[in-house]
Amino acid sequence: MLQLTTANFVKTIATGITVVDFMTVSCRPCKPVGILMERLSMLYPQVKFAVVDCEHESGLAERNGVNNVPTLFFFNTGKCVEALHGSHCSQVERVKAVLAKLGV
Repeated sequence: MLQLTTANFVKTIATGITVVDFMTVSCRPCKPVGILMERLSMLYPQVKFAVVDCEHESGLAERNGVNNVPTLFFFNTGKCVEALHGSHCSQVERVKAVLAKLGV
């Protein structure tokens, strides 16, 4: 999974579909989301799956309006088109439904 920072965020999300997991290492609910993202990255190789550690990239989280973790943002050619928050992030069917809406 891609590790995003302020330096590579804009370039990474600029093309195609990118799912970004805003998380922290100390967040217990974030752990199953990370596992889900790894599994989905194998099922959807055409989609970029990435993670932002909000403890190290707080400015990036703030600029994207992240108020709590976990938060998943779905980007299509640089624009956020959908977001899932909290326990919804670890629900595989919800994530797959968003990807289906994006034509994946």
